[in-house]
Amino acid sequence: MRKYQNTSDKLIPIVFLLTILILWEAAVNLGVVERYVLPSPTDIIAALIANGSDLMMHAGTTFLKE
Repeated sequence: MRKYQNTSDKLIPIVFLLTILILWEAAVNLGVVERYVLPSPTDIIAALIANGSDLMMHAGTTFLKE
């Protein structure tokens, strides 16, 4: 595995990820994809913020279950 050799090598994955997120957000907001099928990234972040404590509590219970 080679190391990143210059700045553009480091930026390519970041730009790719941002492009995917922007296209995803646009597809949902323009109605190409229904929100109940695939919520937008901002909807997901809002749900995590609103319900984060409940999600963490239930995730902890799930992961600690024997």
